[in-house]
Amino acid sequence: MGYIAGLITGGICFTKKESKLAYLLAGVYAWILFGFNTNNLDYANYKGRFEGAGGAITEPVFLFILKVFRKLGFRYQSFLCVYAAVCLILLSVIIIKYSPYPAAVFFLYLVFPFCLDTVQIRFFLASSIVLVALCLILKYKTNKKLLYIAGFVLLVGLATGIHYSAALYMIFIVLFLDEKRAGFILYCLIPAAMLAGCAALPHIPDLLGAFIGMDKANAWLGSLEVASMTRVIRLVMIRGGLLFLCLIAKHLPWREDVRFDESGTAAQVDDGLLLLTLYSLLFTIFEAVLGSSYERLTRPGLLTGLIYISRKISLTDKKTRTLMWILMAGLVLLNFYAALFLGINRGGTNFFESVFLNMFRNNAVF
Repeated sequence: MGYIAGLITGGICFTKKESKLAYLLAGVYAWILFGFNTNNLDYANYKGRFEGAGGAITEPVFLFILKVFRKLGFRYQSFLCVYAAVCLILLSVIIIKYSPYPAAVFFLYLVFPFCLDTVQIRFFLASSIVLVALCLILKYKTNKKLLYIAGFVLLVGLATGIHYSAALYMIFIVLFLDEKRAGFILYCLIPAAMLAGCAALPHIPDLLGAFIGMDKANAWLGSLEVASMTRVIRLVMIRGGLLFLCLIAKHLPWREDVRFDESGTAAQVDDGLLLLTLYSLLFTIFEAVLGSSYERLTRPGLLTGLIYISRKISLTDKKTRTLMWILMAGLVLLNFYAALFLGINRGGTNFFESVFLNMFRNNAVF
């Protein structure tokens, strides 16, 4: 039933790409898949932590959230329903605000990486908050208020308390500077940090463990993978594909009836979304050097990229839009295949089976 509901939802979302009602339908569908999930790879771990058992989860804000809901008398399944709603609402605020085709963009997100987010629930909430924080950079571009910088720092700090990896997004604070200086810092600092990290690899677990605990440090760094040519080619294809589509969208010809101010607010938002997407792709370095489990760091960039492309193709003719939607769907499916079949499979685990199919098979509604 869940598969059929998904196909119907997808058909409606792509038929009525601009419809808020279609978006609501997709949102309810996603909420059911997430909130009423009864088993996945991390389900027992999170349920045990919710019920007070020990474990490797040490992020203070996330543990505080669990404690509050436990004190309020929630069972884990009820907590998951509320948690899913909060995550999806945060995403929806950004998608609806910035994309002219929110239903279609949201459904592409449901194809990938939503299935991973239903398992990695800490990172789902953290990345949703990070996405809101990144969009404060867009607001700052059109209205330079220090409040946006303070909001960015607070939101990324909050997200870090939910999943420590969110701290890496704090580097994006340089985007509040002018674009040339920000670009220089990002494209130099992140690669330099990775090279320095590789040089000091034997000492990194102890250093990281001093801040987040040795169990967490070993979990992050204990599964280092030797970079293979296959993995490099895969990363070039999926990350390069997003970059390629963004650059195509940037240079698409407008319809004759379009009057677009290239120095106006909309243009500044477009440029900001493109920058966020391009700079988010820098996290591919972590995936290439440290292992494919760091794929999660590029997920906000995939979403900002889809939003950016949807904005640019709204200015083009119908034939061009159709072609671009096909290419966008192809890119998302390529990410889906690369992640679930090639990228994050380790120890004989079939991620297509245990992540994607289990999302439908283990659901109290479907």
